[in-house]
Amino acid sequence: MINRSSGAGSPEVPEFLRHGGEMGARIGASDWSGSSLGPVSQWPAALKNALGLVLPSEAQIVLFWGPDYVAFYNDAYAPSIGDKHPRALGRPAAESWTELWDDLEPMLSQVRTTGKTVFAKDRPFDIERRGYREKVSFDISYSALRDETGGIGGVLCIVSETTERVLAERRVAFRSELWDRLRASSDPREGIATAAAMLGRHLDASCAGYAEFDAESGLAIVADDWSAPGFASIAGVHRLDDFGSGLADELRAGRTAVIFDAATHPLTGGAAVAYALIRTRALICAPVVRDGVLAGLMFVLNERSRRWTEGDVLLVKEVAERTFASAERARAESRLRESEARFRNLADSAQVMVWMTAADGACTYLSRSWYEFTGQTPETGLGFGWLDAIHPDDAAEAARDAVEANSKHEPINLEYRLRVADGQYRWVIDVSAPRFGPDGAFLGYVGSVMDISERKRTEADLAISEQRFRAAVDAVQGILWTNDASGRMRGEQPGWAALTGQTFDEYQSLGWSNAIHPDDVRPTVEAWNAAVAGCRTFIFEHRVRRHDGEWRRFSVRAVPALVGEEGSVREWVGVHTDVTEQRAAESALLDLSMTLEERVQAATAERESALAQLHEMQKLDMIGQMTSAVAHDFNNLLTPIVGGLDIIREKIEGDARAQRLVAGAQQAAERATTLISRLLTFARRQHLEPRAVDLAGLVAGIEDLISRSVGPGVRLELELAQDLPAVRVDANQLELAILNLAVNARDAMSGEGVLTIRVDKPDERAPDRPPHLEPGAYERVRVIDTGCGMNGETLKRAVEPFYSTKDIGKGTGLGLSMVHGLAAQSSGALAIQSEPGRGTQIALWLPLASDADAGRLDESDEPVVLARRMSILLVDDDELVRTGTMEMLIEMGHEVCAAESGAQALELLSRDSGIDALLTDYLMPAMTGAELAVKARAIRPSLPVLLITGYADLAQGVGLGLPRLAKPFRQTQLASAIVSAIQNAIGS
Repeated sequence: MINRSSGAGSPEVPEFLRHGGEMGARIGASDWSGSSLGPVSQWPAALKNALGLVLPSEAQIVLFWGPDYVAFYNDAYAPSIGDKHPRALGRPAAESWTELWDDLEPMLSQVRTTGKTVFAKDRPFDIERRGYREKVSFDISYSALRDETGGIGGVLCIVSETTERVLAERRVAFRSELWDRLRASSDPREGIATAAAMLGRHLDASCAGYAEFDAESGLAIVADDWSAPGFASIAGVHRLDDFGSGLADELRAGRTAVIFDAATHPLTGGAAVAYALIRTRALICAPVVRDGVLAGLMFVLNERSRRWTEGDVLLVKEVAERTFASAERARAESRLRESEARFRNLADSAQVMVWMTAADGACTYLSRSWYEFTGQTPETGLGFGWLDAIHPDDAAEAARDAVEANSKHEPINLEYRLRVADGQYRWVIDVSAPRFGPDGAFLGYVGSVMDISERKRTEADLAISEQRFRAAVDAVQGILWTNDASGRMRGEQPGWAALTGQTFDEYQSLGWSNAIHPDDVRPTVEAWNAAVAGCRTFIFEHRVRRHDGEWRRFSVRAVPALVGEEGSVREWVGVHTDVTEQRAAESALLDLSMTLEERVQAATAERESALAQLHEMQKLDMIGQMTSAVAHDFNNLLTPIVGGLDIIREKIEGDARAQRLVAGAQQAAERATTLISRLLTFARRQHLEPRAVDLAGLVAGIEDLISRSVGPGVRLELELAQDLPAVRVDANQLELAILNLAVNARDAMSGEGVLTIRVDKPDERAPDRPPHLEPGAYERVRVIDTGCGMNGETLKRAVEPFYSTKDIGKGTGLGLSMVHGLAAQSSGALAIQSEPGRGTQIALWLPLASDADAGRLDESDEPVVLARRMSILLVDDDELVRTGTMEMLIEMGHEVCAAESGAQALELLSRDSGIDALLTDYLMPAMTGAELAVKARAIRPSLPVLLITGYADLAQGVGLGLPRLAKPFRQTQLASAIVSAIQNAIGS
């Protein structure tokens, strides 16, 4: 028994359930002590690990555990089992999947007994998940899940429901087959019977059919229907109201009636006897309404109650419309056949040749006059044989035009030469129109052929007389037009009509001006009338609206055609030439020449700016590399100095003067170490230890230190926002950076003024947000002074290393460089705003800490407990560093074995099994300290290893997992690092 509970008394959620969503919460809130699995704490590790992977997954996964197949599933799987959830969670599968257990259990048992995966695509199941049985499909993959003993503890089932796709594919196939069969049917009754049978079988129903409805009598006539085996046909005449007045009203209103259970549905109230007679509990009735009147209905009946799906209802409605249309088409075709028979009787007695085609263009009828004119017979003329009677030079074009018109269902008007029975050819005109059925379906063409040989001879004579003029027209580039002597456009103007889209009536007289741009009409007409009045050549330029609505610029030239000795004007002949592109090119060329110098200057300035930025980046990178290398060398030099001073100080206890000298030397060494740290921070090569830091708390914590650093003449004001999230930064380096900025501000104010330190969390759209800052949330600390400010040149160079405006000896020029480097290494940014005489504001933007950062604890301040006396292998290629470090180790009581290379160290390690720890420099010739550590661990897997390095940016690789000690170091730091190395080795 599983007791489900929630609330304040619930135990803490185990780690493997914390990211498990709703299911993880339910499992964690339940009392499992009474279940076969027992309390969660006693669950097998294999089960916990599996649930830790399954619950957060977005795939649909259910895990059946143990011989009872106890079910665990994730949030993605829950919707697929409907109302089985949540009672199925944690219960044996046989209880929740009872209806399909005979199907499911063998597959689970096969996986459990054999360990082999069961995989299937579109696997059908008969499931009850919404209060009724339904057929569903899933892609499944059932795999064995082994426990700690190696046996099979459970079955991992990854599934993906494909029901909708499978049903959709079946419906597509069903529609395709049914529509093809209905199109092929020429008998209305046959089409109805086909639709009913296919629909009933597809929906696995008891009965299906189509009823034609007589609105006047209210009777539904079922001529034929389909019935499943054992279910009686309901063919016959039925009163629609007998099946419920509500149902009848719905259908007459054109609304589909969907009944899950006729015994309880309000639309079927009072009609229990009628449904009992036809043994029906569930049904779909899809009406077919035409002109607001119920014409018929498609019905699907089921002997038992059934919850129909939206897909079922949509399919029945589609089949109803298709069945009605198919029946109407078949009846129309029957009537058409009768009409065509009457038509042929009339056509055979006509004087012209009459023909008819089917929808595919094949000729189905030629009148008797065709056969008499051409000498063809029905065997040679029907189909496409009539083309054989057309002159070979005309046949291809006539066939092409006929096929094109047939595809568009457009009228056909052809002229061609047709072979007469005596073998000669005569010109004929073939005119036809498309035929359409009552439902708008294209049926083919009906046309007539008439002999026009005499008209053709007349047209040939006219063509010869106009040949010269046409040749001249064809030679002209542009649109040719003519006007009468008075300057008015008369007669056909095909060129102008094609250009403007104007009709014959629209361009007559001065109607052509309506196609001219409104701004150009008046000047055009005035210039045209003046040219006509003076009988001189007309030259003009204006915009014309083309037939597609686009305005185009045209150059116009027109000349008068003179006749007779007096030179009277007979007509005007003009040409419109499109110059749109020419004028655009001229304008573009003018613009190009006017702006060329400006664009060249802009491009040059942009290139010079880019080169300057690149030079600056290269300079900073070069300085950073040089700084890092110098810092490494100084670290190596300082290491024996710092260590030697530690040893000397312990040896001269009681000598006050010597103690003061050594203390001064140590202070100088510390200052040198700090300087090197700043150099590395500027170079972005300082080793940082970022963690979650309370920024406001950190600033508040060093308030006294800042006050003492800036002196009594500076008033310190802190504006610290409360309840801010933590930022990710190295706290020590940040404190140093803020102190540096405060001291710089003091110097800028000459020791007197107001220093404001402000901490806030700006909006992501803040106007002063640095543009190169990565997207995300940040906090910022701003140091604002009332000092002298900086001019543009100083502001530009402010973060350059060694650049300082202070007097010689008063600054290193690394303060702002260090802060800038810290910001960059911390994935933040540094922004400076300053004006001469108005002070300076320096903002340090820092990213918010992550959950992982927030979990890190501050390092303990407790004193380090020195390790026991050990035998230590020390490796360093620098003799000074090696000697100084060895003396410190000996002073600490350790036995030291020194080596100057990795190879020598490995040889000593392989001979001496008593070595307790390895201390090695990182950067050495031939073999780095990290490589040495790997090889040493191969000999002694548990050997403690400590990397000593003067570089901050340790190479990527194996060395990053080892404790490190940065040069220079003091004796106490060395002792602490040795302890850390031992602890690290024990933890590994």
